[in-house]
Amino acid sequence: GPGHNDVRFNTWVIFWGAKALTSNPIEMHHANIFHPEPYTFAYSDIELSHSLLMLSVIKTTNHPELIYSLLVLLCIIIGGTGMFILARWFTSSSLPSFLAALIFVFNPAHFGRYLQIQFFGDHWLPWFIWAMLNWTERKSKHWIWAGATVAFYCLHALSGSHSAVFGTML
Repeated sequence: GPGHNDVRFNTWVIFWGAKALTSNPIEMHHANIFHPEPYTFAYSDIELSHSLLMLSVIKTTNHPELIYSLLVLLCIIIGGTGMFILARWFTSSSLPSFLAALIFVFNPAHFGRYLQIQFFGDHWLPWFIWAMLNWTERKSKHWIWAGATVAFYCLHALSGSHSAVFGTML
């Protein structure tokens, strides 16, 4: 189906991001696609947080299908865990938090996009919201929460341009 081309392209994006981060980050945007055009890495979602998540696996194996599948699994684990923690922050109860996590990662509107990892990559969003709430709602407004908010937003935004836009709306 048409989604398989997205998987191939997004796998290339993840591989290129990992290569550029470890070899020549200054020239990252001059990717080896559409040569000799400059700045071709910016033609699509950059997905650097996915490249960072998979960096050690990419360095260990050159198996694109394995890497993409592991990335989808990691997105589910990171997003589900984050939603559980965020829902627990609101409810102080495990069962509704667990149900919220299941709904977050396995709802059809979300899970049906796993072939387009740039849309599936909202796994950092609950972590960003949780850190932001801890930073703004706690009486002690500790700067660690400010740093965590910025870090999780950056990871979220670097999952894809859609994530950056939606994260900024919060």
